Amino acid sequence: MATAAAVISAKEASARTEDEASILSGLDDAIGWVAQMRGRVTELADDPTLDIADDANWPPLPDGARDVVDKF
Repeated sequence: MATAAAVISAKEASARTEDEASILSGLDDAIGWVAQMRGRVTELADDPTLDIADDANWPPLPDGARDVVDKF
């Protein structure tokens, strides 16, 4: 994914295909999700009543990020 992002990013935005643009957008979504996950770790560590294994206590994976993962 990183190599694809680097190659696509090197192109002018107007020269990117719709698929390439969606890959970059999805990667932005994924990076934002990772930041949310990191922030949530602190909250979970500070509140022992929250179950770290419960998916409901974590941010959902954005559709754009999921779409990128499916492509690779």
